[in-house]
Amino acid sequence: MEKIPTGSKRNQSHPCSLLKVTDRIDTPTNISLSSTVAVSDSLEYKTVSVFLVLLVCCVGIVGNMMVVLVVLTTRHMRTPTNCYLVSLAIADLTVLVAAGLPNVSDSLTGTWIYGHAGCLGITYLQYLGINVSSCSITAFTVER
Repeated sequence: MEKIPTGSKRNQSHPCSLLKVTDRIDTPTNISLSSTVAVSDSLEYKTVSVFLVLLVCCVGIVGNMMVVLVVLTTRHMRTPTNCYLVSLAIADLTVLVAAGLPNVSDSLTGTWIYGHAGCLGITYLQYLGINVSSCSITAFTVER
């Protein structure tokens, strides 16, 4: 087990991170960076990134839901190939919801609001969607 100094803070780079990093004292340099603001902290960056993520999520969710609804409601569309496409659409929906929407709420609130259990569940859904997507593409390729 790693010893953690008493003057430490949590690493905020990943919401599930239980790793602690120590505080460090910056040494003086010839370049003054104290007046600069990190790009990711600027209002313009957050606005554009939230807008783009929401745009991708909305278009992806609507498009994948249309694929699922068309194949499931139209009898002649229920072919093996379209079943693979439905599986792929459901996997994409899972990734869009599990990766995009928590990212937006994290950017808007500035903190992780889902707790440790939410982090584990969202991470599980992200990996599940990625693996189902890979398996669907592999099965589709083998079947053809």
